Amino acid sequence: MRNRPEEAFRALSLALKYDSNHSETHTSMGDLLQSAGKPREAAAHYLEAARIQPDQFDALNNLGLLLSEQGRTEEALQYLERALGSSPDARRWAEVQINMGMALARAGMPDEAESKYRQALRAIPDMPEAYNNLAILLARQGRTEEAIQNYRQAILLRPGYTQAHINLGAVLADTGRFEEALNQYVQALRINPRSAMAHYNMGIVLERMGQNEKAREHFFEALRIAPNYEKARYKLNQHRLTAVRVGALGAEAFPERNNRVDVAVRVRDDKVRVLLLDWKPRWETRFFL
Repeated sequence: MRNRPEEAFRALSLALKYDSNHSETHTSMGDLLQSAGKPREAAAHYLEAARIQPDQFDALNNLGLLLSEQGRTEEALQYLERALGSSPDARRWAEVQINMGMALARAGMPDEAESKYRQALRAIPDMPEAYNNLAILLARQGRTEEAIQNYRQAILLRPGYTQAHINLGAVLADTGRFEEALNQYVQALRINPRSAMAHYNMGIVLERMGQNEKAREHFFEALRIAPNYEKARYKLNQHRLTAVRVGALGAEAFPERNNRVDVAVRVRDDKVRVLLLDWKPRWETRFFL
């Protein structure tokens, strides 16, 4: 029922009506609500699952992740510590270490986060998520070559790892290795043609290489896939403003919905000279459904 959330919600609600003390049902309801963007309701079900069964691994782990995303690091780590103690096997234990590392990284504790990722890799050396998360951490510390090595290892372990390709492309672009970065985005889009971030970042790199027409195509595609993608809209408007100034393009070069030129672009255009990669590198979490 994973692809039919309304049906799943009705079934779980009915199950809880007849047996409200079933820990796994509460956990499943929490998972469903979390995926539906209802974290408060999800947390209530995870808490109830953990109350009924204090060593319910999935409830503890997923509640820890949810709290981490809300910036409630201390609480998140408490539940993740409990999940560690109830891990059913070494791989699940390592997955919780990854989640703890992510919580610590979000809280601005990079050394502690790195330690957690490395503990996960010592336990299970073939975990691409751990390499991806470690690479993000290393890149943010300016340890670029180490980050690149870890991204490549993540991709080696999981060849279809779209986000690792995107993250690696961002690091390569930041160091001026544009051709290599483009190759990563091409691979990401081969795996997932609907990755708005891959299209956007590819547009940024093409723009820096002077290939503005191709860049615009990717900005437009990013916005078509994700209509609320403000960075992509900004870049399209920036291109239109530049085109109007030099008389190089007419309005037909842009879709009707994007024909306006934002005031923000008009004010900031002369100041924007940096590489505006959308590098919100994705930490990979282990969220169990």
